[in-house]
Parts: sequence; C-alpha cells; structure tokens
Amino acid sequence: MQGFGGSLLTNGAGNLFGQLGGAVSNVLAPSSSAPGGSIQIKGSIIVQKTNLLDVVNAGASLVDNTADLVGQKVNLQLVSIETDPVTNTGKRSQEIAVENWFLAFDGITVGDITYAISFTVDKDFGVPGAFIIRNNHVNEFYLKSVSLALPDQSTINFICDSWVYNVSKYTSDRIFFSNRHCLPVDTPQGLLTLRQQELINLRGDGTGERQEWDRIYDYATYNDLGFPDFSKALSRPSLGGSNELPYPRRCRTGRKPSAADPNSESLTFILENIYIPRDERFSVVKNSDFVGDGLKAIVHTLIPALESFFQYMSNNHDQFESLKEVKNLYDQGINLTGFLPISLPKAEQPFLLSPFELINQLTDTTGGDPSLLRYPVPQVIANDELAWISDKEFARQVLAGLNPLTVQSLKVFPPTSALDPATYGPQRSAITASQLEPQLEGLNLQQALDQDKLFIVDYRDLYLLYLTKINAQSGAKAYASRTIFFLTAEGILRPVAIELTLPPSDSTAASSLSRVFTPPLSGSKDWLWELAKVHVATNDSGYHQLISHWLTTHAVIEPFVIATHRQLSALHPLNVFLLPHFKNTMAINSSARKLLINAGGIIENTFVTGGYSMEITSVAYRESWRFDQQGLPGDLISR
Repeated sequence: MQGFGGSLLTNGAGNLFGQLGGAVSNVLAPSSSAPGGSIQIKGSIIVQKTNLLDVVNAGASLVDNTADLVGQKVNLQLVSIETDPVTNTGKRSQEIAVENWFLAFDGITVGDITYAISFTVDKDFGVPGAFIIRNNHVNEFYLKSVSLALPDQSTINFICDSWVYNVSKYTSDRIFFSNRHCLPVDTPQGLLTLRQQELINLRGDGTGERQEWDRIYDYATYNDLGFPDFSKALSRPSLGGSNELPYPRRCRTGRKPSAADPNSESLTFILENIYIPRDERFSVVKNSDFVGDGLKAIVHTLIPALESFFQYMSNNHDQFESLKEVKNLYDQGINLTGFLPISLPKAEQPFLLSPFELINQLTDTTGGDPSLLRYPVPQVIANDELAWISDKEFARQVLAGLNPLTVQSLKVFPPTSALDPATYGPQRSAITASQLEPQLEGLNLQQALDQDKLFIVDYRDLYLLYLTKINAQSGAKAYASRTIFFLTAEGILRPVAIELTLPPSDSTAASSLSRVFTPPLSGSKDWLWELAKVHVATNDSGYHQLISHWLTTHAVIEPFVIATHRQLSALHPLNVFLLPHFKNTMAINSSARKLLINAGGIIENTFVTGGYSMEITSVAYRESWRFDQQGLPGDLISR
C-alpha cells in the first residue's frame, strides 16, 4: 500500500506526509492564471443522483435542479494537512459550489455524472488532505469520488462511495479524506481533529431511534427476531447479553420496546425496513437496491401461487405418489397458470416486471412462459437419478457437499457426550467395535484409530438439547445423530455406522434411547439404513444453514464491521484493507432478520428445528465457537 511517496509498511505514513508537505512550495507553485498570492487547484467530482428502481428519479432531479437554480447548491471546502495557527486545525479553503448541476444530462438509467470544480487557495495552503461537503439540495445523492489536479500535474484522489443527504440531516459536517492513509500516530496535525471527530460521528451516543440518513455504527443484541405484539406464538428470546444465550452483536436501530415484551424491539409491521447505515445497503450498481422489495413480491405473489397450486394438488393427491413425481419438479416444472394473482398492489408491480436473480433462475425464460416454475436439476442426479441414495455419495458430501466444516478425525472410541446423563441419557455411545470392524478392510478398531482411518460427524449433543421441544412441534420428528466414516484404501470415505438418539422423555423405554444402524451387505437394500441417512442429512442441512452459514459466516462478522467503523478511521490502512471483505454483510444480515431467521420466517418453516432454530445457533456459539479456529490452518488442525 503506497502513501505519500513511499510504502506505509516501511517508511511510516507520518514521514510520507512530511515528505510531500515539505515539498509543497514546489508542488503548489502559483499558476499563471491565478492572482499573485494564490494558486488554483482544479478537479472533478463524480456523483450518482437519487434513483427509483435503478432509473433516474425524474421528480427528485427536478426538485434538486430547481433548488440549485435558486442558490441551494452542493458546496465543497478543502482542508489542508497544514495547521492554521489561529484555529490550530487544518487550513480551510473558501467554500465553492458545484456549478451547472442542473445542466448535466441525467440520462434515463443511473450512471456517473462528472462536474468540474476549481478552488483558489493561498500559495502556502499546503497539501489538501480532506474536504468537507454540504448538500443543500432536498434529496440525497451518491458521492463516488473527488479528484484534484495540482499545478505540478500530480493528483490527489478521494474515494468516497457514500450517500450524502441534506445538511439538515447531520449534526456535523460530512468529511472525506484522501487516499493517503496513515496510522493515528502519523496523522498530519491539520487532519488530527477531523480524524477524531469523524470517529465520534460514527459511534453516536447510544440514544435515539436511527433514521435512514444516520451514519451511526452501534451495538445491540438480537432482540428483534420475534413479533410478540402480533402473537405470543411469535415471541422469541433475546440472543446476546447473557451467559445462557450469548450471541454476536448486530447494528443498533434504537426502536422502541415491544408492548408485550419489553426485552424485545417493536415492529410497526413485519416487513418494515430495518435500519443499517445507508452506505451499507446494496449498491446501486449491483441492481440490488430493491432486493428486499423483490422478496416482498415473492412473499405476496409467488409463494401464494405455490400455496394455491399445492393446495389444489393436495385435494387430488394426499402426498407424492412416487419419487418420479418429485423428479418431475425438475424435468417438467410446475405450471402456475391460473394460480398467480390476477392483480398486484401497485407498489409491488415493478418488482415483478423486473424480477431479480432468484426469479430468473426459477422461472422458465427459454420458453417464454413466466408462469412455468422450473427447479434447476441438481448436479448429483443430472447423470444418475439414483446417485443421491448411494453410500458413496452420502460420504462424498461430507467433504464436497454444502457442509464440509463438521467432519473430524475420531481419536477416542467410543465417542462420549458432555451432557448430563440424568437428563439426556448415557454419555457413552451405543456404537460398538463389533459393529465397525467387519467394515474396516481387515483392520481392528485400534489399528484404524492409530492410522487415522476413522472420522465422525457428531450432532448428538447440540440437537439432543432441543429434541423434546423440536418434536413437540406439529409435524416434526427428529433424532440426534452421530455418524462414523471409514477412510478406505481407495482414499474415499464410507459410512460404517449411524447412531440415532432420543432424550429419555421422548422414548418409551431406556433401551430405545439410542439405535445403531450399519450399512447392509453389498447388493442388498436396507430401508432403515436409508432412513437413518435421511435423518443425518436433515441434521447436516440444518447445521449448515443455521451454524456453518448464518452464524459463523454472517452473524459473527457484523460486530467486526461495526468495530472497524467505530475504531479505525477512513485514514487507517486497515480500514481500506477490511472494508471490501465486509461488503453487503450488514445488508444481507438485516434482510435475514426480516424474512429468513425471524419468527415464522423461511428458516422456521423449512427446517425441522422450527421455532428453536436461532436458540440452537446461540448454544452452538456458546459451546464451540472460537475465534482462533475460524481460519486456516487452525480449523483443519482442530479437526
């Protein structure tokens, strides 16, 4: 990473600022066109105007253009790295207005608009290190960048990528720093106050309800997953803030407490927008500004159509009559003609007229029939319709499937549980050496252990904690699973035993707490073995989506996003290094809280864990998440 004239990693940014600042008399020599004691700094500002459904919002543009004509303009002011001896802060230029805002052709679709800017500053002004921008227009705009050309032909760039609202929305000036990054100790004196002030602005004071234009990064617990004001059945416990149910923090919204549950945040309506700083929303360029509304369109149109279709089907068929009917979902699709709503709410019509990626993938676009819903054929059955049921494929997916993050080397046999045996049954696994050794290619159990030939996927303890509650839900039946695999001479895994367990309260006798299933002899079929694999796959799918994916990929990252903005200035080298890794994280997480992981949401309606899904992720976080094992090689070594 290069700073002012050298590497930040070797020279220190303070030296770099000093080197350039020391040369300022040469760099900023007066231009021939400037008055005697001043110099001219010319440049450009690139913006994108307010958009509506990814086209220019003509109404907003007209309002802002009119405001601009009567003097309510967008103003900029440069701040030098040199200190003003009177204010003891960075020297400031005179404010200049972005001229001809109304003359720039906006076009139909959202795109970059470039305006020329020019500053006249004293010859001893120094190097610009920041600028302040004040938007006096009614509507916000997206500020992409500012570039300044110095008289010696060198350039200073300000990478902004931020929404700028009307000045009345902010309690402090909007500040942007140049891309000459430095550590706090090396901050030029002229930028020191601004650097500190910007961090204070981003931290907020922890009070009040956040608004769309706020830029505040603060912490809160996951106390907004339920809807207790709508129904007691939709109430959910707060995750985080306790030893029993710890959880990573999310971004604070400041919404009022629920009337029915003071520990939960209230919601005006279930699909209301959830605050995150505007710059954390999906980018306009990605065409994702309305993904959340697209999801609403799916909820209100596609899902009801599917419900109507399957209700119609259930009146004629109580269930799928064969696996062939299931496969027809992929081969023939579902014709939704007659099931789509005749009319849509006006506000939702544009989102189906321009459907986002999920709709494009699911609907038939090649045949020109948008009413035909066709599921993409899974690769695993594309060439062999029965591949999904084979032991070889079952084991392959442990490493190459959705969730390769739980399989681990088996070091001690038999496996044991850490749960209280009085409540959850025997700690010692019911799997025996005699059940395994016939499948170990001539090795005895100890030899297989010594040669690192045995592996385990163990969901017993995590699921067993909630099985009684899970199985009390309508239509649910689950087991805690433990699966052992053997590494064959071919170098592939093969399942050799599955243990399914119920807690004592769910079983009729102590002897039925755990059952062990082993694969049948070659060439024969044992449907109990196949059903045991289905239970393992169900647990694995739930663990993948809830823990491997949501918890350890999304939820645990959000506190780092918040902390980065609160603690690392935009001038800090680590800030610019980390931000690309955080892109869209908060937007995805807030959408998930609204539609995916919330009470009555997609996860609760599609996973056997149901209403206890998020509680289970909290237990997993409490029992097994460690920061130092989240990367490579730490994760692989631990397993």
